[in-house]
Amino acid sequence: MILVHSMQGEEMYINPNMIEMIRATPDTVLFLSTNKRILVKDTPQELVDRIVAYRKRIFNQRMDPTNLITALADGDMDE
Repeated sequence: MILVHSMQGEEMYINPNMIEMIRATPDTVLFLSTNKRILVKDTPQELVDRIVAYRKRIFNQRMDPTNLITALADGDMDE
């Protein structure tokens, strides 16, 4: 989940996998795969940076050998 701010300043967390498009009109609009649109204060570049950081964090967790060993020991790996 990534942090976004509503136009009223309210903090919300959005699943970045649900974002189809980000447009600056000049306000930033998130177009979600659910056909919802969310108007936010954050700039498109801030959002892209957060999405990249989120995906790096997820990727690094999956590639961490200690997480792999723990998952194997717990039987949580898909066969």
